[in-house]
Amino acid sequence: MFVNLPTVQPSPDSVEEFRVLTNNFDAEYGRNSGSVVNVVTKSGTNQFHGNVYEFNRNRSLNSKGYFDTSKPAFIQNQFGGTLGGPILKNKTFFFLNYEGFRRAAGITRITNVPTPDERAGKFTDQNGNPITIAVNPVSQQIFNTLFPESNLTNASGNFISSPLQTDSTNQFLVKVDHHLNAADSLSARFSRTGIDTFYPFTPGQSGTNIPGYGLNQTGDNDLVAISYTHVINPRTLNEARFGFTRSNILLVTEAGPQAATFGFNTGFAPGASLNLGNIPMLSFSAGFVSGSAAVTNLGGGIDQPNRTATNTFQWIDNLSRTTARHSFKVGGDIRYTQLNRLYDLAFNGQITFSGLDNTAGTDSMGNPANIPSPLIDFALGLPDGALQFVGDSHRNFRFTSYGIFAQDSFKLRPNLTLNYGLRYELNTVLHEAHGRMSSWWPQKYTTFLDPTDPNIQSNLTALEASGVVTQNGVGGVYDGDHNNFAPRIGLSWDLFGNGQTVLRVGYGVFYETIIGNIPGNVMLNPPYLPDYFTPFPFASWPNPFGPSSFPVLTITQQSLRTPYAQHFNLDLEHQLPGRMLLGIAYVGTTGTKLPRFVQIDQAYITKAQIDNLTPDVVTRMELLGIPPQVANFLNDNHLYGAMPSIVRTPYFGFAQLFQAQDSVASNYHSLQAKLDKRFSHGLSFLTSYTWSHSIDEASVFFGSGANATTIFPQDNYNLNAERGRSDFDIRHRLSFSFNYDVPVWRSLPSVLGKGWELGGILTLQTGQPFSVLTGESLSGTGLGNDRPNLVGDPNRGPHTVQQWFNTSAFALNAPLTFGNAGRNIVTGPGYRDFDFSLIKNTQLGDKVKAQFRAEFFNIVNHPAFAIPSNILAAPNFGTLFQTPDAAQNNVGLGSGGPRLIQFALKLSF
Repeated sequence: MFVNLPTVQPSPDSVEEFRVLTNNFDAEYGRNSGSVVNVVTKSGTNQFHGNVYEFNRNRSLNSKGYFDTSKPAFIQNQFGGTLGGPILKNKTFFFLNYEGFRRAAGITRITNVPTPDERAGKFTDQNGNPITIAVNPVSQQIFNTLFPESNLTNASGNFISSPLQTDSTNQFLVKVDHHLNAADSLSARFSRTGIDTFYPFTPGQSGTNIPGYGLNQTGDNDLVAISYTHVINPRTLNEARFGFTRSNILLVTEAGPQAATFGFNTGFAPGASLNLGNIPMLSFSAGFVSGSAAVTNLGGGIDQPNRTATNTFQWIDNLSRTTARHSFKVGGDIRYTQLNRLYDLAFNGQITFSGLDNTAGTDSMGNPANIPSPLIDFALGLPDGALQFVGDSHRNFRFTSYGIFAQDSFKLRPNLTLNYGLRYELNTVLHEAHGRMSSWWPQKYTTFLDPTDPNIQSNLTALEASGVVTQNGVGGVYDGDHNNFAPRIGLSWDLFGNGQTVLRVGYGVFYETIIGNIPGNVMLNPPYLPDYFTPFPFASWPNPFGPSSFPVLTITQQSLRTPYAQHFNLDLEHQLPGRMLLGIAYVGTTGTKLPRFVQIDQAYITKAQIDNLTPDVVTRMELLGIPPQVANFLNDNHLYGAMPSIVRTPYFGFAQLFQAQDSVASNYHSLQAKLDKRFSHGLSFLTSYTWSHSIDEASVFFGSGANATTIFPQDNYNLNAERGRSDFDIRHRLSFSFNYDVPVWRSLPSVLGKGWELGGILTLQTGQPFSVLTGESLSGTGLGNDRPNLVGDPNRGPHTVQQWFNTSAFALNAPLTFGNAGRNIVTGPGYRDFDFSLIKNTQLGDKVKAQFRAEFFNIVNHPAFAIPSNILAAPNFGTLFQTPDAAQNNVGLGSGGPRLIQFALKLSF
């Protein structure tokens, strides 16, 4: 939702040219603080021209992945063609493009499944002594039928699988250009991309790492673009454009084990539409966060089924005028977005096992040794909580953004040019067409929700007294931001006036949009979409679902502001002999008002906090049905960890309050150097090096980052403790690319001795940082985001596959405390890759050229690794267990896999 991603990605063979703007671009461009990519598609001419091509990869050409026990299945075909030419000579032209993509690739995943002893109820206590527990019959049934047997003896895990990911994509483009007269021209194009993909592993932060719970993605993306260009006079040009995009995507979990088989009453019959009859998601604490869990979760993703139909209408008009010393440009754009969505979040339920239910300091829950283990909780049938949403999740969101700008390039002197401009952006507050949105504002919280009333989530009067606000009640669930002025200024100085040495300096402010996943989550709130959260100790097994008075709310900060970045750069370029350009630059960025999620009702853990609760904690426990003598005993003896976390929150009556805030600040500094040799004597190359450092308090706003960070801070009342290296902080990066036209080999026949090209890309970079998590919630907050205590240097480790970092540097935090280990303090494996290509061009007559390509990805087959297991409680803690391509669910296309070889043939005419 509104994340500045392209709806349609054109085929490379349909692209005439493209420009990537990465820093201090003109005021014409906005709604993005990162980069801007401008793509111009090909057009027809007075001559017919086109091509056909086929790119093939298959298993026999690949090397075995590092963690593969054998080569996984793999076949990939990318094929298509283009055709362009005249409709009316010198007047009207057409261009057509089609591309198909087919792939079936085995994705290798290593995880942990219960051992035979664990399935039989045999565990060890905290001192390593064996114990035996009586396994709940339903848990035993799941042990026996849903968890596969271990098939691997490895430090990285005890179960390996390589199920198929399949992709089928069809894309076509039609473009027509028409010259009305010497001053006026029209262009129109239509493109569609059809998608049909199956992911064998559940994507996202609560993933299941065994086959059987994958995701089907189907749909179409359409694009219509019309442009009209009018030359007013030789110095003045006007361009008007209209664009329409539609993305219609359906995500559905694959058909899996049925809930009714195991006694789960989710409200859906076996075989229900959209596979809602599947079992609930069974989450095991360490599996709730990214990284390898102590045991894999079970069940499909809770974010499905999910259908999104997004229509975006865009109108742009720009006027340009050039004079002797000025190049003016003014314009504006309007984007109107309709987002129609079905989002059945956790409709078939989620049941969580955290290990909290057997660590209360008493054996009353049935655990003989009070061992903090999610798997023991599961074996005993003691869920920590359950969540299920019910009702109608169809929503129709509307959103409009406006942008106007003025830009000038002013030639102060022949060798000195000033670029300056100003952009203003206005984003309307997201609203739902039928008013079905609600949020929560703390200043309106006057009365707690009565936990004894199972129907309270439909009682609007009671909800409003507890702080819930509706769209119709307040005119919008967050305030608009009208202060989005974005100045841009840059100076270019030809130091010696000979075009050989240029100094550039620039500064600019760049606004983002308010990303739709933030305010859009308010669709999940009562009274329009009740959710049933059943906390411990009331979550029965296997039937924890039912009407509940404890709603889970995802809300927005009332004064939510538009995030923005300030970019600044200073660079020097000098032309060297041999058509070479040497450049060195400082590039920096600061981010302000960046988004994050915070749980603002995190459970209190100190006596001072708990003593000041209203109503008092004993009354709260009694309202939950806990006997008065037990409630008083727990309070009098300060056994706060034994109290349900839901009674220790500041806003009693809510299960959780997840708030989107604009509270993140970031900064990025870099030194960038390059040596660019333009093509001459058959050779071109580019060498670039970047030293950089990026710091923030959160790098992702929703879901888990690539390096296994979680959504929420460890301590939501101490956000400053989250400041550390950004998830994407790569300290050093060196790349080298080249293209070389091999001289004619005169000793060979002409058809063999000429037309050869060589190319390659070398990439070397240091690793990304990541956080270590305990996999438990000893802090007592119930979030599962605890970091451990730091007792040594974690980066001093052996850096082997079996143990990447110094695992002895971490120790569990004490109960009711937070660990002192910082965020992203461990550095993961670096990355090395060399890709190579061999190309042979052959002329077939006057008008046809054949091109054969052999492309070698990771030609030296150097292994690359994703971050290691970062969960202290996991048996494979500290080990490397997957490659980056498998971690990204992108085998064959993502970087970081084994050597892949691709052959291609293209005929052009």
